[in-house]
Amino acid sequence: MKDKKSEKTKREKRSRLKMLLSILLILAVLAIAAVIVLDAATNDGKTIGELIKGTADGQTVKTDKFTFDAYSDNVFEELNGGLVAVSASAFQVFDSTGEIVGRGTKAFSKPAVAAGKVGAVLWSQGGTDVMMVSANGATQTIDSQNAVIAASINDSGYVAVSSEESGYKGLVTVYDNQGEAVYKWFSGSGYLMDAAVNSSNTGMAALTVSGGRSRMVAYSFGSEEEQGAYYEDNTIYFDMEYISENRICAVSESKAVFVNGKCEYNSEYSFDGWYLKDYSLDGNGFAVFVLGKYRTGGETVIVSVDGSGKTLGSVSADYDVRAVSVRGKYIAVTYSDCMILYNHDLTEAGRVEDAAGVEKALACADGKMIAVSANGAVEYDF
Repeated sequence: MKDKKSEKTKREKRSRLKMLLSILLILAVLAIAAVIVLDAATNDGKTIGELIKGTADGQTVKTDKFTFDAYSDNVFEELNGGLVAVSASAFQVFDSTGEIVGRGTKAFSKPAVAAGKVGAVLWSQGGTDVMMVSANGATQTIDSQNAVIAASINDSGYVAVSSEESGYKGLVTVYDNQGEAVYKWFSGSGYLMDAAVNSSNTGMAALTVSGGRSRMVAYSFGSEEEQGAYYEDNTIYFDMEYISENRICAVSESKAVFVNGKCEYNSEYSFDGWYLKDYSLDGNGFAVFVLGKYRTGGETVIVSVDGSGKTLGSVSADYDVRAVSVRGKYIAVTYSDCMILYNHDLTEAGRVEDAAGVEKALACADGKMIAVSANGAVEYDF
C-alpha cells in the first residue's frame, strides 16, 4: 500500500502549488480539536454527543482511555486501528484498545501528519522538524536540515521526506523503518512537490513542476539512473501516491493520471469540468474524488476510481460533504447531517445518522470508523 495523508496535508499541497505559480508561499493551517475521548460503540442510533457523555440509553462509555491534551492546532490520523494526534507542542499515540502507547513534546510549529499501517511521520510544514512514530509508540527523530515541503510513509514504515535544498529545486531523502537514510535524490529541473516509496521498499517516485509542466520520475534504490519518467504540459499535478505496488496516481485540479511503477502512462480520469472539492489517494488500489458542479454549493458527487481509470462506484451527495477519509477498502464520508462508511465501490457499509459537532470521520482498514469532534471521539463498529 502507500502513505496516508491528512486533510491538512492535502490542503498544504494545493497551497504550495499556488505558491509556485505565483511565487508566493501561502501556508495557513488551523485544525480545531479539544480533549478527545475514544471508546468502542455500536451504531445503534445514539448520537455522538450522547455516546461521548456516556449516557446513551444507560450505556456507559469509558472516559478514562483515549484521552489526550487539548490543543487548538491538533491534527489527527488513524493508525492501525488507533489514533495519532500532533500539535505545535506535543504528540500522542493510541493503540486500537485505547491505551496511550507513546507521547512527548516536540516543537511542530505548523503540525502535519501522515500515517501508514505500522507507523506515522510527523513534521512541521516549512520547518526542519521530522519525527517517525511507530504504532507501538517508539520514536525516531530526523534532522532534515532544510525546510520540509512534504513527507510520506508507506505501510512498511519507510519515509520519504521532500525538502528544500540549496542549489537545487528540492531534495528527497528516503529513510528506512529504523530511521536510517537509504537514498537521496536531488531535483534540478523542477520544483519538488511530493515523493513516495513503493510498497516493496525498492524504489521511489517524485513529482515536480516547472512552469506549466508536470513531471513524475521513478528511481530504484540500487541505482542513480531513472527508471522512467512521465511528462505533461499545461496540467499541474500537486499530489501523488502509490495506490498499489505498480500503480501511481497523481491529481490536478482538472483530472487524475495513473502511471505504472516506472512512471509510464497507463490511464487518466477527467473531472469533466467539475470542481475538485476533496480527494483521497489512500485507497488500496483506488482513489476517491469529491466533485462539485460549482465551486461552492450545488450538486456534488463522490466517485471511486481504480488504477486503470475505471469508475468503481459513485454516489450523489444528499448533504454537504465536509470530509472524506480512506483506509484499505473503506471510505468514510462526513456529511453535514450524517456519517457514512462505504465499501470501495461506494456501496454503504454503515451509517450514523447524527453528525452534529463531528469534525471528521476516519475510516479504519478493518471496517470501523472513528468520529472526531471538538468534544471527543467515538469508534463505531458496524
